[in-house]
Amino acid sequence: MPNLANLPVADLQAGTANWSGQGYIEGLKMVWNSATSLSVTSGAAFIPSLSKCLQSPSAITKSGLSLAASTWYHVYLYLNAGTPDIEIVTTAPAAPYNGTARAKTGDTSRRYVGSILTDTSGGIFSIKQTGNKILYRSSNGGTAPFRILNNGVATVLTTVNASSAMPITSTNLIGFAQNLSSNGFVAINAPGDALVNFYVGPNKTYVVDLYTDELQAIQYKFDVAPSGGGAYLDVLGYTYER
Repeated sequence: MPNLANLPVADLQAGTANWSGQGYIEGLKMVWNSATSLSVTSGAAFIPSLSKCLQSPSAITKSGLSLAASTWYHVYLYLNAGTPDIEIVTTAPAAPYNGTARAKTGDTSRRYVGSILTDTSGGIFSIKQTGNKILYRSSNGGTAPFRILNNGVATVLTTVNASSAMPITSTNLIGFAQNLSSNGFVAINAPGDALVNFYVGPNKTYVVDLYTDELQAIQYKFDVAPSGGGAYLDVLGYTYER
């Protein structure tokens, strides 16, 4: 196996060791330690400004974080004075530069790893990452920012935005969908998509994957005026691209 840290872009593009070129990323999963501490596991990723992959042989941990309340932060891998490090900042990633790979907006020395959300006290919401799937450990209870639809009764397509609980790098929502009506079906789709993503029947509850548009929005509507209750949707997690 070649040393990824010394593998130049020309070799990557030529397919050396079957790496995936400038979009390469492996490992580097986010690990929630506490409301003020986050780790990123060992791994490697291509850094555009370096034109090569940067290896992080061990986990990197940031503790004692003091973050703003109810804010998205974004995690980046970079080379800090010769040592792999992570940066946790509010600056969002730029549009993908290769496939789904992203760098920090205005700074290609920072490779996007993932995003975290803080609560109303500035603490990091507890998450569990598996692959590119993020599940919240505290998303039950039907409260903000996770409840994005509360007793909806619309019978025309109505837009609901999930950006309060999923980052700009995600268009796939893992949701807890409820229809408390006794008579109507709820149709859910992404704005601008004529095809229905999912139906929720009367008095039914599902955990379901829903796709959104690029602004993390969905649309819903009842087929008839609902009786006895409306529609609810809570974000349990999401999958994202990096």
